[in-house]
Amino acid sequence: MSVVAERPLPLDAAPVTGDRALLRVGLVPYLNAWPVAWGLDGLRDWQTTAMVPSALARALGEGDIDLSLGSSIDAVRIDPQPLVIPVAPIASNGPTRTVQLVSSVPPAEITHLHCDTDSHTSVALARILLRDVWGVDPELVPWDARAGLESWGADDTPRSVLMIGDKVMTDIVDPAVHAHTIDLGEAWCSAMGLPFVFAVWMLRAECADRARGVAAVLDRQRRANLMRFEAMVAAGARQHGWPLRVAEGYLADTLCYEFGAAQRQGYEAFVQRCVEHDLLPGGTTIRWADVH
Repeated sequence: MSVVAERPLPLDAAPVTGDRALLRVGLVPYLNAWPVAWGLDGLRDWQTTAMVPSALARALGEGDIDLSLGSSIDAVRIDPQPLVIPVAPIASNGPTRTVQLVSSVPPAEITHLHCDTDSHTSVALARILLRDVWGVDPELVPWDARAGLESWGADDTPRSVLMIGDKVMTDIVDPAVHAHTIDLGEAWCSAMGLPFVFAVWMLRAECADRARGVAAVLDRQRRANLMRFEAMVAAGARQHGWPLRVAEGYLADTLCYEFGAAQRQGYEAFVQRCVEHDLLPGGTTIRWADVH
């Protein structure tokens, strides 16, 4: 979907946001956000800050930021509920590589799942897939994945861990301890036949009059970063400690940043599955921003 003119704005142009008031913007501190987020911190009238998705949700709900790239489930459970900008998500049409469930036992035998607390969406997705695909409903145990898998030692206690973000690429999974690995994006696509939307841009409802301008800037930035892909990947890989070739393949071939009809359908299916699993209140729906 295109919401900008054919000729993109210069990279250093100010955002087209209607009025000139400062827009406070929250970003996730992961490499997967770079194809859209790289360069936004240089835009006039946009003040950016980086936080993990769970912290961004709190900040948006409390009115500390106006616009956020955050966990897709948070967009329907933050109070007051924000508007979803249908542009430039972080989505998957198959494997994600950075949303992984690793376990010392087969998924059908998992009784406790240690969850990386940074992302609410991945936790909900894991619960849905474990129930629907493997018929188990393990107890969820909050866990700070930044401590690393090695923090558990090498005892024989069964362990299953949900990890997200750059930590998945930088931590070491010992096959002797975690013999089973499930890519949640791949598992969802296989089970549902739809893409999975991990993160969306959400805007405070009070800023609804700025939705079109915000959508135009985000779409323009995605297009601009695609044109300077090699420079963007090199900068991102260096900052996040990824091997360059791995980062190139990850951003070019693994993730999807377009919000088409399939992504919209996949996102709506996820919200509906959350409702059916009592992870969201009945009647929960997505509030789409009008960007046309």
